[in-house]
Amino acid sequence: MCWESIHTPILSIAEERVPIFKITHKGLISYYQNFQYELNKEYSMKLESPIIESYNSSTSLIHCRIFKGFHSYSPQKIKIFPTYINEFMVIVNHTVLEVYDNDTTIKVDGYLPIGTKYYINELGEIVSDKIVLTKTERV
Repeated sequence: MCWESIHTPILSIAEERVPIFKITHKGLISYYQNFQYELNKEYSMKLESPIIESYNSSTSLIHCRIFKGFHSYSPQKIKIFPTYINEFMVIVNHTVLEVYDNDTTIKVDGYLPIGTKYYINELGEIVSDKIVLTKTERV
């Protein structure tokens, strides 16, 4: 998985815990890297710098990506809604980002610890150098 943005990414450093949530397979296994998480354990890695892939001078929009870092969502910007067919949708601004199977997938709440370096894009997707997952929730 990669984090993407159409605006110049701004690196933030958490001055207090930043609430996040993540979607994992049941068993706390990440989707794309098959990384095994444990609740209430702080994980860290070197955060990759953004790679600018294109720039449109007429709109001032860029396309950049970050491949290495912990991926999560901002609960202030992104919401989860169950469907009637044993799935749930991750939605931002009335747009469906992802649809997941409720039998194999869980929502995991957590936070970015104080001092975490992170980027957040226009949709509320976050990539960070640290993460702590605290509570699982079936949607």
